Amino acid sequence: MNYRIAIPTYCRPEDIKNKTLSLLEKHNISFNIIDIFVENQEQYNLYADVIDEIKIIITDTQGIGAKRNFIRRYYRNFMKHKYVLMIDDDVEDICDVDGQLNDLNHFIKCGFRACEDRGLNLWGISNHGNTYFMKSGVSTNLKIIAGAWQGIIIDNKKEILQTYFDHFEDIDFTLKHFHRDGGVLRYNGIYLKTKYLCDGGINMSYGGKTERMMAAEMDQLKIDWPGAVKITRNKHGINAQLNWRYILNK
Repeated sequence: MNYRIAIPTYCRPEDIKNKTLSLLEKHNISFNIIDIFVENQEQYNLYADVIDEIKIIITDTQGIGAKRNFIRRYYRNFMKHKYVLMIDDDVEDICDVDGQLNDLNHFIKCGFRACEDRGLNLWGISNHGNTYFMKSGVSTNLKIIAGAWQGIIIDNKKEILQTYFDHFEDIDFTLKHFHRDGGVLRYNGIYLKTKYLCDGGINMSYGGKTERMMAAEMDQLKIDWPGAVKITRNKHGINAQLNWRYILNK
């Protein structure tokens, strides 16, 4: 099975080199199957000064939602790749509830096969790293497939999915796949060592984490997907939860 790894990134050339690329290299993942996606020529130059072994693609976009849209169109329409793993630029490690994964390449291929065997097109892993609340196993009901790790199977017989959200766009994509495909596959005992919504990266394009959170149109998610999304607000910001009991009414 041949797959591509797509990494959307912004203003993090050192992070992507020292974290995500270092992790992939540790697992003997060839840099020849990796594509880095940046916004513009200025960002391209920034990354090209640090990384010279990996293809860097200019998207001419603004915001993470538009980048993810571009990546899906790119592999569907131009590169004709069927299996695409989209991951974040600051992933330090990937683990299961018992410890570090030993064979990342094998796990990635298993993820795509398990997803395809069930007739689904989106798979991922747990979106938190608190092992106290985690359990092994695979689910196909409505659970968030975090943008930090999304396995996408491109099927040209199905409509292409795009989002207009620039924050929690991964939730919108999860819901779109769940509605179109009838489910999403998640390994609930596998998780990333990474910092979600940390300083830098995409947050910088908004002016900071606080400004990005303020720009989130979370109430629109509830309008688009009634009964599927719950929005809570507290001192830490905005949080979205999916109703895992949600049933499709097509």
